[in-house]
Amino acid sequence: MTRKEKLVMEIAEVRYQLRTLKGQLAVSPEDYYNSRMYQLEVKNNKVYELEEQLKGLKESLEKAKLDTQIQQRTEAYYATEEGKAYKAERQQAVEEITNKWQALEDETIRTLDEQIKHRLGAHWGVGTLRNTYLEIGVCHPEIPGKFYFGQTADIYCSLDIWKEKQRFEINVGTCGSTDLLGGNTEGERSRFYIGIGQLFASTDLCEWIKQTMMEYQEQSEAFFKQIKEIQDQISNPLQA
Repeated sequence: MTRKEKLVMEIAEVRYQLRTLKGQLAVSPEDYYNSRMYQLEVKNNKVYELEEQLKGLKESLEKAKLDTQIQQRTEAYYATEEGKAYKAERQQAVEEITNKWQALEDETIRTLDEQIKHRLGAHWGVGTLRNTYLEIGVCHPEIPGKFYFGQTADIYCSLDIWKEKQRFEINVGTCGSTDLLGGNTEGERSRFYIGIGQLFASTDLCEWIKQTMMEYQEQSEAFFKQIKEIQDQISNPLQA
């Protein structure tokens, strides 16, 4: 066999082991050798390409073997009384942190909503709050939790990875023309843009929103790290 043919067959063998280990449908090396795919792979690939592919497959196979060993040891440990107690304790810890995180989100939304209503008007409110994203807009009086179509603004607040540059931006959508003499009736786009103007003019309000979002982000990241650490312990309880 040529060098390329040997590499293709070795790739087929490692690929077969990897897929079998993962419980996936796999073609045996013998069947692959007798298939048209074998000839095409020999023809269409260069030696260095096959060597790189084989290296990657071998690394994946070793990782899959290690993951399988960890899974088997973990399942055996969790079948013991000690393991059951260990898992239950950490699952309870995750639930408690998740509840604290949800309470933080609810309280932050409530605080933001109250201040937005106070400064921009009772017809304004807060929709979605995520780690670095806040949605505000004009609330629909007949549909709780909904905004008038096109009358929302997205506020983004975050630090870059080096903590050197802060992003604090607003994205205001538009959905057509609006009456320049309007703005007196709830639901008018004119009134929406009046509120946006008030927001831009209120530097103190914008600074407060930024600070509130940054504090929420920092606390959320702390909760996320705590949960991730515990989940890693659950996934591999016997790790040294």
